[in-house]
Order: sequence, then C-alpha cells, then structure tokens
Amino acid sequence: MEIKEFKTFEEQVTKLVEHGCEDIISKEYAINILKRINYYRLTAYFLPFRNEETQKYDSSKISLEKVYSIYQFDSELRLLLMAYIEDIELYFRTQVAYHHSEQYGALAYKDSENFNKFHKHDEFMENLEKELHYRRKDPVYRHHQSKYNGEFPLWVLVEFFSFGMTSKFYADSPNTVQSLIAKNLNIKTAQVRTYLEVAVVLRNYCAHYGRLYYRGFTKIPGQLPPFMTENVKIKNRLMAQLYALKQLYVDGNKWNNNFIPRLKDLFTKYQSSIHLHHLGFTSDWEVVLKK
Repeated sequence: MEIKEFKTFEEQVTKLVEHGCEDIISKEYAINILKRINYYRLTAYFLPFRNEETQKYDSSKISLEKVYSIYQFDSELRLLLMAYIEDIELYFRTQVAYHHSEQYGALAYKDSENFNKFHKHDEFMENLEKELHYRRKDPVYRHHQSKYNGEFPLWVLVEFFSFGMTSKFYADSPNTVQSLIAKNLNIKTAQVRTYLEVAVVLRNYCAHYGRLYYRGFTKIPGQLPPFMTENVKIKNRLMAQLYALKQLYVDGNKWNNNFIPRLKDLFTKYQSSIHLHHLGFTSDWEVVLKK
C-alpha cells in the first residue's frame, strides 16, 4: 500500500493551487492558515466545489479566503449548537432521573427488572463502572463513597452520564417512564428515542470539532416533514438534524427568540461565503424550525 509522502507547508500551498485553488492572497497568508489548520481538515471544506470527474476545485467559484471563511463559520456554528444541545442533555438527565426514581426508587437502576426487554443490564452496569472509575477524584464521587458507602441515587448518578448513556437510559426505561417524558414534549416516545440518537451524534460532531458544513449525516431523524424525506439533500443535512433538536427542546420561547435569531445572525455574518443549500436549508427554514 502506497502512503502519501510528507509535505512542507510550502508544498501544501503548491498542492492547493494545483488542485484548482488559484485565488490565494499570498503564500504567507496560506501558510499561516495551514500552520493552524491541518491540510487534510481544511481541504474537506473544498468538497462542495470539487469536480467529481477531475477531483479538482472549480477555480471560478473559490478562493482560499472564501474557504477559510466557511471554516470559521463552521466553528462558530458548532459553538452555537453546543449551547442548546447542552440544554437538551441536562433536561433529559433530570427527566430520566426524576421519573425513573419516582416510579421505581433511587437505586432501582441496579435491577434489570426495572427496565424494558431491550435493556442489556450487564453492559449498562459495566459502562457505569467505567464512568464512575473515571470520575473517582470528583468531590461528589468521594462524598458518596465516604458517607453513603458508595451508593449513588439515580439523581446523583446521572451527573456522571454521557449524553449517549442518558439517551440509552431513556430508550431502555419502561414505557411508563418514557411516556411521562414524551408527554411534556408533545411527541411520541418513539420520536423521542430517535431524536435523542440524532442529538447524541450531532453533539459528538460538535464536541470533537467535526465538520457540519456540507456533511451528509448517517443518522437521520424519523418523522420529518414530507418535503425533507423526499429530498436526500435535505434529510441527511444539518437542517433535518436541527428539526430533531427543535422537537426535543422544551423551552419554546428560548428556542424561537434566542436560538433562531442567533442562527440567522450567523448566516448573515457569513452570507458572502456560505450557501444555505449546502446545509440542507430551504428558504422557509425559519418557519420549519420554529416551535
């Protein structure tokens, strides 16, 4: 297997030009960007402008400055989304802890009988032990080890949950618990499960600096509006992902009057560089995403 050879920053600039990015302010400008952003990472933002046959960039549509601007937009977009995904994650931690404990007790999570038939209890407890071991220096962990002999009520334990664990706990909870939580959101339990899975994946992209711009997501929300499901360039792009977040976001006022205006402002800020259809956004996106 042939491995590509190492290239200096100067050689990377030459490679960009050879691939079609001829509009570069200066070599120094390009090298300054490449010193901060890995070449492989940066070139992913050229994908919308690449000819599938020649694999070269359309020099009439791009400049390094424009691509770097798209990269900056993507970074700001991730930070914006993380703030609202955090609200969803903390809300669901609270909800699963409250309703499961109310129905079955503070330590009921230790018994597989208090979950549904899809629950893999040994795997759950093993993952739980790993999280607790990882947090063993946390003051909350130490407090419960010394004062409560290592027993953690669920409402304490969820503070050690990853978003993935929270999502799985909801999906594995008895229908009575799922229904109580779904009722507050005015959607069905199955929708909550699938939307949570989408939110978890999106959160991981944001947390690990994954590209959102021109990305085709493999985890697609269920129960999308017909115009989304009928168009693959919409249903597997970011707009559909945000539709799932909307359904999970309990504070409609904050979503409509804070998130949507901030998203709109971000689009306006970068309007000379970005193309909303690369994110799967339609002209009426504000209406679609409004709660």
